[in-house]
Parts: sequence; structure tokens; C-alpha cells
Amino acid sequence: MMYLNRSSTTERATWLAFAPPPNLAFNDNKNDFATISPDGQKIAFTAYSPDGKTTLYLQDLNSPEPKPLPGTERAIEPFWSPDSRSIAFGSQGKLKRIDISGGNSKTLCDAARLTGGTWSTAGVILFGPDYGQPLFQVSADGGEPQQVTFQEPGEGVHRHPNFLPDGRHFVFARADKGLWSGTLDSRDTKQLVPDNTMGVYANERLLYVRNQILVAQPFDARSLQLSGEPESISITTIVNVIGQVRFSVSNNGTLLFQNGWEREYQLVWFDRDGRQIGSIGKSELGINGQEPHLSPDGKRLAFKGGDGIWVSDLNGQSAIKVGGNQFPTWSPDGRQVIFSGNFQNKPGIWERAADGVGEPVLLLGGIVFAKSISPNGEFLVYMHRGVKTRGDVWVLPLGGKRQGILDSGNTR
Repeated sequence: MMYLNRSSTTERATWLAFAPPPNLAFNDNKNDFATISPDGQKIAFTAYSPDGKTTLYLQDLNSPEPKPLPGTERAIEPFWSPDSRSIAFGSQGKLKRIDISGGNSKTLCDAARLTGGTWSTAGVILFGPDYGQPLFQVSADGGEPQQVTFQEPGEGVHRHPNFLPDGRHFVFARADKGLWSGTLDSRDTKQLVPDNTMGVYANERLLYVRNQILVAQPFDARSLQLSGEPESISITTIVNVIGQVRFSVSNNGTLLFQNGWEREYQLVWFDRDGRQIGSIGKSELGINGQEPHLSPDGKRLAFKGGDGIWVSDLNGQSAIKVGGNQFPTWSPDGRQVIFSGNFQNKPGIWERAADGVGEPVLLLGGIVFAKSISPNGEFLVYMHRGVKTRGDVWVLPLGGKRQGILDSGNTR
């Protein structure tokens, strides 16, 4: 943490380290995240316990031990009320809130997979309910959400909103189009910076990330105009290996941010008795080797690396990037790899030759996740997340037309 002064010419910083206690851990493959309260006295964070459960914790800066908050299992994306007395968060397909003085959490509305939120002094919560979705507003007491932002055709998720001082205007991240401003009163939006980042207003400046470094730039919250040049705040990268940007600022100028994760990954082989018998490739920093899938003939491996889906032999040699970003699976004949991701700014499920030859072919557009193909190759099983129903399993016939099937209703 550091103290952020109003004047850049007299800026002083007091650095404090914050780490979860020894019995808790942050998961660098998830969205574990710490956020400071508006009064600058408390930190809310999600962490894993030794039994693998995720819970929301409260750390008072005047107390040595954090405390778990009841009814916050599987919490994600926490954010504070303006009075620092309550915390909102996502959990198990819902947007919830909890008062830190005691009691269990309260469900406010559906949110399949929260992508960030912010809470105004007027009691309005602005949030993203899921990947691929625009922003919605709901009362802090709960109710039916109302859509606030609107997407262009094919546009991705709107996420990480943060209210400006008037409680009507806000900044938000707009897919790969940069940081934008919006308002509860109209559909008007305005690009502020082209960088793919979240933004926070503090002390007449807008804080955001440029080139993996946290910067602050003078910003008029009334005219929504930036001026001057951005100045670096962090002395190291704050973007972790899966591209997450995490920071928050209190009303008194205390800044809390998370550095990039530093952990090595490697795929290893074990026999049925649990003995390690080999490895694939070398140990590397970053998210590498997730979601491994053996080819039907058992001679190749498709897996998720830090920058896409790769195919290699069983020693990790001759690796070929085929595209996408998650959930690889094989065609029954081993000639094709199917995966979920973006290509030419189009999200969906794609198919490409396992040797990397040719361009990917879109099987299904939208925020959908490939799971498996039937042994006869005629059907693709995939997951489509609904705001109210969370994860739904669908089956896509692979014969005939392969593009835009989700929109035409030819799935069941």
C-alpha cells in the first residue's frame, strides 16, 4: 500500500506490505483480490483456506488477524459501500452484500459470474453480471436490475465500473476498446484511454494501467477530460500472468495494489500409484499447462498456455500454438482441436487443424465454452452461462451450417 497525496510535486509514499496469513493463500489462476475500504481502515479480500474453500475475509489495519465473514463462501470481486460498513460481492451466481458489523449475507439479484461492481452514495450498485454482458444497476437493497450500458454487435464484456464523485457518471473497461466513461442518465459513452485497463478516480486524478505500470493523470470529473501527462505510481508491474489488473484507493488517498504473481508451472506425469514418472516441457513462470487433453491416439497433448492453446508431443517438444485461450478438446480422429476463445475479435468456439495449418473455423459464436465431442463426431457438448440459470449444458449438432448456430436456435 502507499499514501497518494493530492500534489505530485510534494508526493510522499508510505509502503506497507499486505499478504494473507500463513493458513490462507491467494490463487493466481482465479480472481483473488484485495480492496481497501473508503475510510482507509480495512481491507476486504478473498483467499483459499487449506481445505480449498474460498471465503471473503476482513482485515482491520489496526488488528493483526483477519476474520472470515459468514455466508461468503465462493466470494469473488468484492467492493465496498461508500460508508465502509458493507461489502458487495459475487457468489454462486448471485450478487450479494454483507454488513461487516455482523449477520449473514443478503442476495440482491442474479449475477452468473460477477465482473466487477461499484456502489454510489445514493445507494445504487453498478455491476457486470457475466462475461460478454453490459453493465446493470440495482438498488443496494436488492431488486430487478436495469441495463445501463449497451454493446455494439460482437463486442465483448463491459467490466470493472467505478463511480465518479457525482454518483451518476462512472468509468469502466470496455472489452479490448480501452477505458471509457458512462452515465446512469443516458447511453452516452466516451473513450478516455485506449489501454485495456480498469480505472479509479482519486484526488483529481484518474488511475489506470499503461504498459503494465500503474499511472495517475489529472482528470476533471465534471467535464470528463484528461489533461497533462500520466505519471508512474508503481515501481513494478501490477498486471499478473493472466492479465488481471487489481488496485483500489481510499478517500484519504491510501492506494492498495497487487503485484504480478510469481509462480512456476509444469505438467508432470504420474503413474496410478502416484509416483512421478516424467514431465512435459520445462518449469516456467506463468499460467502454463492447464486443461491438458490427450489426443485420441495418446501421442499428443493439447493444453492451455499463458497465451493460448498449444499442441505438443508428450515431452513438450515441437509445440504448436493453434489459437484460442481455453478448454481445448480433440476431434475423434485427432486431426482437429476445438477450443474457446477470440479470433479477429469474435468470441466463440473454434476448430482448427491440430498441426496449425489453415485458419480457425467458427463453430459457434458467443460466450460459450467447449467441453467434449461425441465419439462419432456428430455433436459438440458445450456450456453456455445464463444470468439466472448459471451454467447450462447444450449440445450442438456439427453437421450442416456451423456458424451462428446459437443465434438461430438450432441447439438443444
